Amino acid sequence: MPVLLLCLTCNAAGQIAPEYYVDTDGNDNNPGTQALPFQTIGRACDEIRYGSRPLPTGGVIVWIRGGTYRETVRPACSGTAEAPIRFAAYPGELPVISGADILDVSWIVHSGDIYKASTTVEFEQLFVDGQMMNEARWPNTQVDNLVNMIRANCDSGTNTSTLVDSELPDGDWEGAYVHINPGKEWNSLTAQIENYNSHSEFDFVFINGRGWVNNDLEPESGDPYWLFGSLAGLDIPTEWFLDSDTDEIYLWCPGDPDPGVHTIEVKQRIHAFDLSNCNHTQIEGLRIFAAGINMNKSSYCVVDDCHVKYPEHTRFVWSWSDGAARANYLGGKHNEWKNSSIVYSATNGIFDAGSYNKVTNCIIHDVDYMAGQHAAITTVGYGGEYTWNTLYNSGRDCIRHQNASAFRIEHNDMFNAGLLTRDLGVTTTWGTDGRGAAIAYNFVHDTFGNGIYLDNNTPNYNIHHNLVWKCSRSGIILNTPSINNKVYNNTILNSCKWAFNYWNNPIIASVPTMAGTRIINNLTQSTVRLVEGRLAPKAGYNGNYAVNSSGWPSPGSGAIDAGVPISGITDGYVGSAPDIGCFEVGNSGWKAGAVWVEKKW
Repeated sequence: MPVLLLCLTCNAAGQIAPEYYVDTDGNDNNPGTQALPFQTIGRACDEIRYGSRPLPTGGVIVWIRGGTYRETVRPACSGTAEAPIRFAAYPGELPVISGADILDVSWIVHSGDIYKASTTVEFEQLFVDGQMMNEARWPNTQVDNLVNMIRANCDSGTNTSTLVDSELPDGDWEGAYVHINPGKEWNSLTAQIENYNSHSEFDFVFINGRGWVNNDLEPESGDPYWLFGSLAGLDIPTEWFLDSDTDEIYLWCPGDPDPGVHTIEVKQRIHAFDLSNCNHTQIEGLRIFAAGINMNKSSYCVVDDCHVKYPEHTRFVWSWSDGAARANYLGGKHNEWKNSSIVYSATNGIFDAGSYNKVTNCIIHDVDYMAGQHAAITTVGYGGEYTWNTLYNSGRDCIRHQNASAFRIEHNDMFNAGLLTRDLGVTTTWGTDGRGAAIAYNFVHDTFGNGIYLDNNTPNYNIHHNLVWKCSRSGIILNTPSINNKVYNNTILNSCKWAFNYWNNPIIASVPTMAGTRIINNLTQSTVRLVEGRLAPKAGYNGNYAVNSSGWPSPGSGAIDAGVPISGITDGYVGSAPDIGCFEVGNSGWKAGAVWVEKKW
């Protein structure tokens, strides 16, 4: 790289804000200047800790030059509001912080286009030229294609210990694994195979003895599944198998099958940045590969203008309620992800367990490809704000907010949820007091489940001004008891099976109730199914009026000026009364989804 002049930034008080430089061609014995940069980001962290205390007003900037950095960055100290610590891409360059290492082995032909090599490196995820390959499996499926993932289906006779399928493949699958969506297919579980009999059946034992929690999750005919963990499954390009007994790796590369002409990498680190217990630290303009960013017990940390690819991978789903995988973890308080993208995660895109954290103007897609209890954004936090995001292609939910409260989910475009599971929502919760949580001004559409899903025992939510369409189940479902929920001015188009729906769990309540729940000013074009006689006073919840393809009332529609004024909800309406539905004719309307442009690799 060209040698550039050292530039120091001065603050208003005249103090010099140090700038350190990192370059893959640098040396950690250098002083970290622009002319003589460090080689690793970790070395810059050491210098900040020992060379710049106390931090000057204006903070410290670590400029990261283009190249790939294979390390977990752990800042040794925190910044302050007046002196933040910044890790930023050098202008015009695209550095990558990677959780993967080059697999340095000697390849030989095993059979046909399959190569093998000896290795003692342990890993669960392998990449060829920057793209994740599939661990050898049956049935085969394309790489990075959650939308069209191919799975097999159980035959009649499948039960809690035996899987039956007349199309089971030949080969040695004894001791390998089956990943199955059992029973009502709420999520998936992983089991080990025993007594394998091709074209017939096999027995299985769930990992760690875990399995279904009730009869709804017992394996049965029709359940989707796939097999993995055997060399017998390696039969197409893009697949690999690691034999831990013989310490041999087998690989069939796409294109030229010779691994020697490709870059072969394997995941070795969970986090690219570990900001645990850090405050006022910023990450800007970076690409993160095969790793995530940890903000456990952090405060006022920011991720801005970053692209994260393959943040999390796992081979197994241990428990039906597992949501603990957290490569991109938001903890602490007042942290934010913004103007960033996250793509291809086995579990969550982001997991928020803190208070007053934000996810803003992000694009998160192709998540939960292991079909667990995960989502593009999963939150169990308090006071979070998830706004202006585009979230799509999820094995289960787009936003899962069970055990979260007092949050805002607003102005998001959310779609293609439920690609691998059932009984879900684009947004979903269960048994959680919302404490005034708001779900508003969202586009909710194209799901193999429900749109906005408040499962049993979920009181005190405010759901208003959402446009919902193309939900194979319900647009908005309020399972009872549904107490003190306010559902105002939503538009649910006729492409949903039900506009409103409910289900009562007799274990929780023998008599369904919606005490205090109000459903007012909603424009619905499909069937409404609610607890008549046990619902608080309502108006217009089944207003079936003409709308155009964008959800706006058509000229002369009965929805215009037909609503009820609601303080804080219909303020600023045009005409003699508010319109029914999510749009008010005569004003500029509202929009949803990210405006940031996703960066490509």
